[in-house]
Amino acid sequence: MALPVPVRYDRDGVPWWTHAPDATLGYGRDWADWLGGDHIANAEWSADDGVLVLTSGLDGPRTWALLAVAPGTQGRDLTATVHVTSGDGRRDSRSVRLKVRAR
Repeated sequence: MALPVPVRYDRDGVPWWTHAPDATLGYGRDWADWLGGDHIANAEWSADDGVLVLTSGLDGPRTWALLAVAPGTQGRDLTATVHVTSGDGRRDSRSVRLKVRAR
């Protein structure tokens, strides 16, 4: 899945995008540096109320999710987080932030 390039990164290094209230788009994180020669054994997404995780998956060292936002979220900043476990049992989490704004 081709993923959109982040508009910016916040002060914590979390990428964020402007997400239109009626959009359904894919977002993800690249884990190649963290993995080294390992692989992702499991990835689960969680999200703030108002973010709908429609589907998700793995693409090599990248995790991705197809996200939409619920009605009434215009003007809110929402976060989705992927929690991964590597083949050797390491665990970590990384987030994406959606700024829900009309385009």
